[in-house]
Amino acid sequence: MTMWLSTLREYIQKLSLKAASNSFSNILIKRGNRISVVKGGRLQHLLPGDVVPGDIAVFKRGDCVPVEGEVISGGALLIPGEKVAPGQLLDAGSILEKGSLTVKVHRVVGDTSLSRLADILDDAIQHPEIGSESALAYAERLLPITFLTTALVFLFTRNFERTLAVLLAGAPGPAGLAAPAAFSAATSVGAGLV
Repeated sequence: MTMWLSTLREYIQKLSLKAASNSFSNILIKRGNRISVVKGGRLQHLLPGDVVPGDIAVFKRGDCVPVEGEVISGGALLIPGEKVAPGQLLDAGSILEKGSLTVKVHRVVGDTSLSRLADILDDAIQHPEIGSESALAYAERLLPITFLTTALVFLFTRNFERTLAVLLAGAPGPAGLAAPAAFSAATSVGAGLV
């Protein structure tokens, strides 16, 4: 049963990380699009790598914003239904459902929170054992407490069934098996929210 659960955990973890990776890829592919920037009074279409902090970028309906900055003018409705107005900060990964915005760039593509989340996802895919380490550390701390509690239950009750129930309920194995899948599922959900 333990081997079956372990194999199932690994399978679910791989599926979750793959789903998260696909979700981020859909957003990050849009990074390669050109950004409309006002320079010298003219609208120029620059690659994201050519945009610098302080530039004035213009976004219209349907654009995925690859930079972070302050809204200077315009008004828009983002996909989750959030309204954006002048003076508000705009996060990378925001998608304009309606309207248009002029934004003073504070952080460029590589420095945005979206980029940092993409790096975290890459680490999770390349090193899935990171979540396992904390789960195993938890399981190791739980083990002596479980044995102590089990011994106390047996001493006070002299009931083998109750003692066995406490031993099984406090077993650290399920935490070690479930935690990596929970970490990868949380990564997947986080990627879907971006």
